[in-house]
Amino acid sequence: MENMESKGMFEGLFKGADLSEAQIIVVNESGGTVINHQHAANEGGKRHFPLDGNEKQGREVYQQLINERFIAPDCDEDSFLFIMGYKAEINGEVKQIVWLQTKQLAREFVTLKNQKAIDSKLLRMATLEELTEKLFVKDGKPLKLAKNKPVISSESDTLLKIMRPKATTY
Repeated sequence: MENMESKGMFEGLFKGADLSEAQIIVVNESGGTVINHQHAANEGGKRHFPLDGNEKQGREVYQQLINERFIAPDCDEDSFLFIMGYKAEINGEVKQIVWLQTKQLAREFVTLKNQKAIDSKLLRMATLEELTEKLFVKDGKPLKLAKNKPVISSESDTLLKIMRPKATTY
């Protein structure tokens, strides 16, 4: 019976929607239901990382990344929120994120932001790398992530504090 109710709910929710370019995933987290989509946009489509978080969180991360000189101060906030999965829709052109730090720190940032999707196998590392190259620029060129060679640094610690503000270190 429950399965039929769920089916009816989702059929109504997505009735008339063109989902040919989207992947809908229903995840139960702490008793709640989350609907997550990850675009596999066709050529010319608007691409972004999986949805995770909300606009308020995204604005805080955006401002901290600017303050700590990880992204350019003139980075478009709406584009950042859309690209990084803090909001599902954007009007107008999506502007690439200008990354100011090392390629290794970029890898750490996009991995931290997308860790849930990576752990649950909704996002492969190859896809993460491909999306980063399309959505980020460094020195005027598409940002190709460094091979993963974690290095202990104060910048890595700063990124961790930005992305996991409630994390406690012992």
